[in-house]
Amino acid sequence: MKDITKIKRMLKQVFPDYPVRNWSVQSDKCSSDCISWIDGPLKSDVDQFLKTYSFKSFSTLRILSEERKVLIEDRLDERFEADLYGDYLLMDWEIAEKELIRDGKLQGYPMALNVIPFPEKKLYRELTPEQRLKLIVIRQIIKDDFFLGDGIDGDFIDEQFKRVAEKICSFNEPPYT
Repeated sequence: MKDITKIKRMLKQVFPDYPVRNWSVQSDKCSSDCISWIDGPLKSDVDQFLKTYSFKSFSTLRILSEERKVLIEDRLDERFEADLYGDYLLMDWEIAEKELIRDGKLQGYPMALNVIPFPEKKLYRELTPEQRLKLIVIRQIIKDDFFLGDGIDGDFIDEQFKRVAEKICSFNEPPYT
C-alpha cells in the first residue's frame, strides 16, 4: 500500500496537469502491479518514468476515450498504412496522437522525450557526501523510501539520522559483549 501511495504522489508531480484521482494503481500479490489511466499522458512517457526510477515490475494500461480514439484513427487512416488485418503499429498510434496534440486538435500531455523533471535529482546533488550516505542508511534501516522533494533537505536528513541513531544506540552497553 505504501508503494501505491508513493507511485501516485510521484505521478502527480511528474504529470501535474493530470488529476491524480484518474490514476488507478492496483496491487496484486504477484511481482507485477498495474497502473491504468484514461487518456492523459502517453503510455511511453509513463513507462519511461517507471523505468527511470526503477520501480518493481509494473504493467501500464492507457485507456482511450471513444472521442479521442476516433480522432486518432482518422489521423492514422490519413497518414499511415495499416497491416493486412487493418491494424496500425503502436508507434504509429503515438505519432498520430502527438501530431494531433501539436496541431491543437487534441488536448494532451506529451513530454516530447524530455528528461522527466523530478526534484529528487536536483536536491540529491545539493547534499553533501555525508548527507547522501545518511540518506542511504536511513532508507535501509527504516525501510521507508521517502524521497527528496517533500520538504526533505540536508538538514532534515541530518535530523532523521540523529533520531535513528538515538533509537538504535540508546543503550549504555556496547551491542556486542
